[in-house]
Amino acid sequence: MNRIRTLIPLIATAILQITPNLVAQESGYQASVPFQFAVGETTLPAGTYRITRQGAFLHVQNQKNFTTVFAVTDSTAPSHDGQGHLVFDRVNGLYFLRELDAPSSTSSMRLAVSHIEKKAKADASLLHTASSASDAPVIVSTGAR
Repeated sequence: MNRIRTLIPLIATAILQITPNLVAQESGYQASVPFQFAVGETTLPAGTYRITRQGAFLHVQNQKNFTTVFAVTDSTAPSHDGQGHLVFDRVNGLYFLRELDAPSSTSSMRLAVSHIEKKAKADASLLHTASSASDAPVIVSTGAR
């Protein structure tokens, strides 16, 4: 009987901690990305993705093959047009997810520059092939879901 009395508060605490995460997973964005891109150190194929915020993490999941990546993020300013957008850095034809530009500042997030992107930028500067016109950020619209 004492074990049951001890377990009930622990179970209740666990349920209360999980519930906000379940609610957070329901809101998010869907985007069709027409090119291969990197999130952190992981390269993902072109396709349709579900993007959600889970605390300080951005969860990116391919809708076709269910490939999943989590990335640590910082909050950023909300989008100016009230729409969701994925912003990619383009370096020598390689794409790197930089931020989720969402209508609310609680959903907008910026990703850190990955080691792969740093190396690509260093290689580009050595080769002198990077240009501001071809390596401008690329924006992909998302649909709220």
